Amino acid sequence: VMQFLTGRLVTDRWCAKGIAHFDTGEVHPEFSEILGKEVSICPPILSPSATAGGVTSAASREWALPRGIPVTVGWSDALAAILATGSLHQEMLGFVIAGTSEIVGVSRKACEQASGLYRVPGDLLKIRGLELHFGPIQSGGSCLVWLSRLFDRTPEDVMAMLDMRSASGPSPIVFRPYLYGERAPYWNHKLTASFEGLRGEHTAGDIVYAVLQGVAMQERLVLETAEHGEPAQRVI
Repeated sequence: VMQFLTGRLVTDRWCAKGIAHFDTGEVHPEFSEILGKEVSICPPILSPSATAGGVTSAASREWALPRGIPVTVGWSDALAAILATGSLHQEMLGFVIAGTSEIVGVSRKACEQASGLYRVPGDLLKIRGLELHFGPIQSGGSCLVWLSRLFDRTPEDVMAMLDMRSASGPSPIVFRPYLYGERAPYWNHKLTASFEGLRGEHTAGDIVYAVLQGVAMQERLVLETAEHGEPAQRVI
């Protein structure tokens, strides 16, 4: 989209991670050699607030935008969503961004990076004294979609099954929500999902509840890892 709007391909430091060195912006020579590239595969790295260029004549005609409108580099969807939670302006504010998969973390003063999580330094965020510690998880709405396919029901119908939970209170079911492996904090695509504690008296409602609880427990795990022993003041 950036290239179509402006005729120029650029990126920011965070989006270039994994391709280029986070601090220098340079692609490691061995990486280029493995890919068989003599020229860097990473476009120029600019500040998220920098102007990449103006809307071109072609983009103006295609999208009905006035020609020459400045287009900034911008951020990844994750950082933009975290910005919307207010976490870049308040210390120890936790956040859970829910969707097909989820993003969980906390804003805090600079400290050691937690194992298995991302750390976004304050200089990249253009804020003083704060940085982000967060991780993306595969679990989330994808688990509800899986249940919908399993029961051949809509997600709304599946959620309504919660009213069918056993009244007698059988032993709880533990659901490990790794249907598609897991990212933070394990980064292991080979992990698998499982139920533990299933009994004959359990109902479909109990299974739905276990799946939702399993996702919530994974959120909690990542949040606690990001908190690093200092609980968030609140969670958005």
